[in-house]
Amino acid sequence: MLLKSNGTWSDPFQAIALRTKMKTVKAPPEISWLVDEVGQEAAFYFLETNGGMRIKTARTPELSRLTELFGFPVSKAICNRFCGNDWQVPVCRVWRASILKEKGHTNNEIANRLGTTWRNVQKLLSKKPSTSRQQSLEAPLV
Repeated sequence: MLLKSNGTWSDPFQAIALRTKMKTVKAPPEISWLVDEVGQEAAFYFLETNGGMRIKTARTPELSRLTELFGFPVSKAICNRFCGNDWQVPVCRVWRASILKEKGHTNNEIANRLGTTWRNVQKLLSKKPSTSRQQSLEAPLV
Protein backbone atom coordinates (compact mmCIF):
# COMPACT_ATOMS: atom_id res chain seq x y z
CA MET A 1 0.00 0.00 0.00
CA LEU A 2 1.25 3.42 -0.87
CA LEU A 3 0.36 6.86 0.40
CA LYS A 4 -0.17 8.95 -2.70
CA SER A 5 1.00 12.55 -2.96
CA ASN A 6 -2.60 13.77 -2.63
CA GLY A 7 -2.87 12.08 0.78
CA THR A 8 -4.98 9.08 -0.26
CA TRP A 9 -4.08 5.41 0.05
CA SER A 10 -3.74 3.12 -2.94
CA ASP A 11 -5.52 0.25 -1.14
CA PRO A 12 -9.34 0.64 -1.35
CA PHE A 13 -9.93 -0.99 2.07
CA GLN A 14 -7.48 1.39 3.73
CA ALA A 15 -9.04 4.35 1.89
CA ILE A 16 -12.48 3.44 3.28
CA ALA A 17 -11.07 3.17 6.80
CA LEU A 18 -9.38 6.56 6.48
CA ARG A 19 -12.60 8.29 5.47
CA THR A 20 -14.18 7.59 8.83
CA LYS A 21 -14.02 10.69 11.01
CA MET A 22 -12.58 10.12 14.44
CA LYS A 23 -11.02 12.18 17.15
CA THR A 24 -7.27 12.29 17.53
CA VAL A 25 -5.78 9.98 20.14
CA LYS A 26 -2.77 11.44 21.95
CA ALA A 27 0.33 9.75 20.59
CA PRO A 28 2.97 8.37 22.96
CA PRO A 29 6.25 10.32 23.15
CA GLU A 30 8.26 7.82 21.10
CA ILE A 31 6.11 8.47 18.00
CA SER A 32 4.58 11.89 18.66
CA TRP A 33 7.13 13.43 16.29
CA LEU A 34 5.93 11.11 13.48
CA VAL A 35 2.27 11.89 14.16
CA ASP A 36 3.08 15.62 14.13
CA GLU A 37 4.85 15.27 10.77
CA VAL A 38 2.51 12.97 8.83
CA GLY A 39 -0.74 12.79 10.78
CA GLN A 40 -2.35 10.14 12.93
CA GLU A 41 -3.61 7.90 10.13
CA ALA A 42 -0.32 7.65 8.24
CA ALA A 43 1.62 7.07 11.48
CA PHE A 44 -0.93 4.45 12.58
CA TYR A 45 -0.66 2.61 9.27
CA PHE A 46 3.14 2.71 9.41
CA LEU A 47 3.13 1.24 12.93
CA GLU A 48 0.53 -1.38 11.99
CA THR A 49 2.84 -2.70 9.29
CA ASN A 50 6.25 -2.15 10.92
CA GLY A 51 5.77 -2.12 14.71
CA GLY A 52 8.43 -4.19 16.44
CA MET A 53 10.76 -4.31 13.44
CA ARG A 54 14.27 -3.00 13.30
CA ILE A 55 14.69 -0.94 10.16
CA LYS A 56 17.67 0.70 8.56
CA THR A 57 16.97 4.27 7.58
CA ALA A 58 18.50 6.08 4.64
CA ARG A 59 20.21 9.43 5.04
CA THR A 60 17.79 11.02 2.58
CA PRO A 61 14.19 10.11 1.69
CA GLU A 62 15.06 10.00 -2.01
CA LEU A 63 17.28 6.96 -1.33
CA SER A 64 14.84 5.26 1.02
CA ARG A 65 12.68 2.28 0.17
CA LEU A 66 10.21 3.73 2.69
CA THR A 67 9.34 6.34 0.06
CA GLU A 68 7.96 3.75 -2.34
CA LEU A 69 6.22 1.80 0.43
CA PHE A 70 4.72 4.61 2.54
CA GLY A 71 5.13 7.80 0.55
CA PHE A 72 7.50 10.72 0.72
CA PRO A 73 6.13 12.43 3.89
CA VAL A 74 6.61 9.32 6.07
CA SER A 75 10.01 8.57 4.56
CA LYS A 76 11.16 12.17 4.98
CA ALA A 77 10.10 12.30 8.64
CA ILE A 78 11.87 9.03 9.48
CA CYS A 79 15.03 9.81 7.49
CA ASN A 80 15.29 13.28 9.04
CA ARG A 81 14.87 11.83 12.53
CA PHE A 82 17.23 8.85 12.29
CA CYS A 83 19.55 9.95 9.45
CA GLY A 84 20.98 6.61 8.36
CA ASN A 85 20.80 4.91 11.78
CA ASP A 86 18.86 1.78 12.68
CA TRP A 87 15.46 2.26 14.32
CA GLN A 88 13.55 -0.22 16.42
CA VAL A 89 9.99 0.75 15.45
CA PRO A 90 7.86 0.86 18.62
CA VAL A 91 4.75 -1.30 18.82
CA CYS A 92 2.59 1.25 20.71
CA ARG A 93 -0.17 -1.25 21.49
CA VAL A 94 -2.10 1.05 23.83
CA TRP A 95 -2.19 3.82 21.23
CA ARG A 96 -3.10 1.46 18.38
CA ALA A 97 -5.81 -0.23 20.46
CA SER A 98 -7.28 3.16 21.34
CA ILE A 99 -7.38 4.20 17.69
CA LEU A 100 -8.97 0.93 16.61
CA LYS A 101 -11.60 1.29 19.34
CA GLU A 102 -12.26 4.86 18.21
CA LYS A 103 -12.77 3.54 14.67
CA GLY A 104 -15.48 1.22 15.99
CA HIS A 105 -13.63 -2.12 16.08
CA THR A 106 -14.70 -4.71 18.64
CA ASN A 107 -12.28 -5.97 21.28
CA ASN A 108 -12.05 -9.30 19.43
CA GLU A 109 -11.10 -7.50 16.21
CA ILE A 110 -8.54 -5.40 18.09
CA ALA A 111 -7.07 -8.54 19.68
CA ASN A 112 -6.71 -10.08 16.25
CA ARG A 113 -5.00 -6.97 14.80
CA LEU A 114 -2.62 -6.61 17.76
CA GLY A 115 -1.81 -10.31 18.00
CA THR A 116 -2.99 -10.56 21.59
CA THR A 117 -5.95 -11.80 23.62
CA TRP A 118 -9.34 -10.23 24.26
CA ARG A 119 -8.45 -9.95 27.96
CA ASN A 120 -5.23 -8.11 27.16
CA VAL A 121 -7.18 -5.67 24.95
CA GLN A 122 -9.39 -4.93 27.98
CA LYS A 123 -6.24 -4.09 29.96
CA LEU A 124 -4.75 -2.02 27.13
CA LEU A 125 -7.90 0.05 26.71
CA SER A 126 -8.00 0.81 30.43
CA LYS A 127 -4.58 2.49 30.14
CA LYS A 128 -3.94 6.00 28.89
CA PRO A 129 -2.53 6.03 25.34
CA SER A 130 0.21 8.50 26.27
CA THR A 131 1.91 6.16 28.77
CA SER A 132 4.80 4.10 27.47
CA ARG A 133 7.83 2.07 28.49
CA GLN A 134 9.73 2.93 25.31
CA GLN A 135 10.46 6.62 25.87
CA SER A 136 14.19 5.96 25.59
CA LEU A 137 13.66 5.05 21.91
CA GLU A 138 12.33 8.49 21.05
CA ALA A 139 15.49 9.56 19.21
CA PRO A 140 19.05 8.36 18.88
CA LEU A 141 21.79 10.31 20.57
CA VAL A 142 24.08 11.78 17.95
